[in-house]
Amino acid sequence: MTALKETVDFYNRNGYVKVSSFLTPEEVETMKKDVSRILNETDVANPGRVEKLTGTQYHIDSITKSCLWFESSAIDEKTGRVNVPIERAVHKIAHGVHLNSKVAHAATFSEKMKSMVRAVSQFEDPAVIQGKFNL
Repeated sequence: MTALKETVDFYNRNGYVKVSSFLTPEEVETMKKDVSRILNETDVANPGRVEKLTGTQYHIDSITKSCLWFESSAIDEKTGRVNVPIERAVHKIAHGVHLNSKVAHAATFSEKMKSMVRAVSQFEDPAVIQGKFNL
């Protein structure tokens, strides 16, 4: 069985694939710097930024927003404020990050990404609904 066939089979069974070394080390470094920029621009003093939001409407409304997901232990239960350095408080940046970050946008909509998605999923015209940086 070829590596591509194994990847396609895995995708068909699980709905995702992990592609090792897809990004160059330079692309990864650029993304790390952009994540740092996003985190440094986060207003951690505003408790409204760290509310636990769920449900269908939240996911619809958040499609165009970059949403930060915090470790539960990083939020003070009484004040709702972040109680650790932001770099340790957030475990992912998701939803519309590919629309709000030039770096994520470039990677998400690159020809390299489109070719890989078409090869693995066999979608003719794939669309991106949400993006995500795992930290």
